[in-house]
Amino acid sequence: LKTEWERSLKAASTTPCFEACSVCGVCGTFNVWPNFTTGTDQGLEQAVETAQAEAASPLAPTDGELKAPPTHRYRVKLAKMGPLKYSSHLDWMRMVQRAVRKAGLPIAYSQGFNPTPKIGLGPALPLFTESEGELIDLDMRAFAGSPDDVLARLNAHLPPDGQGLEARLLPPTAKSIDATLSAMDYTAQWTCTGPAPDGMMEDKVKTLLGQPHSWVDVETKGGMKRVDLAPLLSHVSFTGNALRFRVSRFTNESGSTVWAKPAWFLQALDPD
Repeated sequence: LKTEWERSLKAASTTPCFEACSVCGVCGTFNVWPNFTTGTDQGLEQAVETAQAEAASPLAPTDGELKAPPTHRYRVKLAKMGPLKYSSHLDWMRMVQRAVRKAGLPIAYSQGFNPTPKIGLGPALPLFTESEGELIDLDMRAFAGSPDDVLARLNAHLPPDGQGLEARLLPPTAKSIDATLSAMDYTAQWTCTGPAPDGMMEDKVKTLLGQPHSWVDVETKGGMKRVDLAPLLSHVSFTGNALRFRVSRFTNESGSTVWAKPAWFLQALDPD
């Protein structure tokens, strides 16, 4: 990803996989070998045919289904593990949309010129972070069955590392995920060679929590900002070579609600 990003800054193109291998490292790293890399033109034709078949799928909504209002809401908890930690929030959303469509669930659609499935996602998970608690809201235009039925139909079209863990049926007027969340729990594993030196991390945690303020300089869309993490942290502990902590959200200068990022806490804990 870093190499491709650097090439994009130089406006350099990358040879498509169906023409020649560009040695990007994805296949060897994840042991995934696209079928079309072995057949060039034939593989490309197969990819095009698959895309066209999906576009012409009978699961595509009719005009009546597009206009039907939501009557049921299912809140599903998903895992996002393994290679999925490299997926952006937008790619994650597209994966969920495709799974819902392939599962044949009666999803409701937004109204307007460009209707989209009414799928609500929780706060974006930072890249390179795994999760066992990604929440999504599925607004259905009809009863889709019990929560277990919906979960089973979704899991049939989700990757092994992104399976649904549980589901609940909610009223269609229930509060959104973002409105109901007040904090998020994170775990950072010690990955250095050998265990952490006795007492080192515990002393760092004690020092950090003992300060009235924990200021860090963070990069935001509006530039560098100074944020006090002291009121945003709780339930901090270091046991079994794992650092556990809970972060909450705050209101920035423009009045918007922003979630504190786990990397900010790690930066405050160990600036070096």
